[in-house]
Amino acid sequence: MSFPQYQNLSRLWASLIVDELAKNGVSDYYCAPGMRNAPILAAAYHHDKTKTFSFVDERALSFRALGNSKYPSNIPALTCTSGTAVANFLPSVIEAYRSGLPMIVLTADRPIELVKIDANQTIDQTGILKDFCCHTLNLDAPSQTLAPSRLRALISSAVGKAIMHSRPVHINIPLREPLDATLVELNKSFLEVHLNHLKIKGPRISQCNFSTIKEMMDSLILLRIQRDLFW
Repeated sequence: MSFPQYQNLSRLWASLIVDELAKNGVSDYYCAPGMRNAPILAAAYHHDKTKTFSFVDERALSFRALGNSKYPSNIPALTCTSGTAVANFLPSVIEAYRSGLPMIVLTADRPIELVKIDANQTIDQTGILKDFCCHTLNLDAPSQTLAPSRLRALISSAVGKAIMHSRPVHINIPLREPLDATLVELNKSFLEVHLNHLKIKGPRISQCNFSTIKEMMDSLILLRIQRDLFW
């Protein structure tokens, strides 16, 4: 990371998510403005291996991400704030699903205590895209009890499913206030563990792509031929 985005728990959480996505090759972020997704926007903007593209209209932005996903080996990330903003992504997600294109859809959400009381501009968005995504990951709100290795594994696994099925995946990310750069003191040992994970070079789960599988199968066939020739 090129800038310390660790002022509070939501900022640290988002930094870990974006960093793990970057380690899995997700570098292009299509960002719709909003407050609930501010930690995600900040993490993507300041990460040294990501590029951000912004647009005020979620629907138009999502189709730009769809175009990006048509480039070979590209897996764009698409992010928005909570509530009805998520629904604007549905047309492009359907197109990506039907066209066999991978895409990572990151939707910020209010924590469950606000969703359950029907707070202003709140909807149950956990399954809004599920019919057109090969995988939906509904994270819990940031917590100092969830090991960063577990969070990283969940993110890596989601990217793996997008690659394997060549379809969009939806990662729903509840975030609690403060969402801006307000400084909130965190447990030092907890913070140290997270910072150490950000320094790790590779992803938590290495992805196996089709070229790797083909190379492995070719090697096995060659070994079988050699065995038949010499034994």
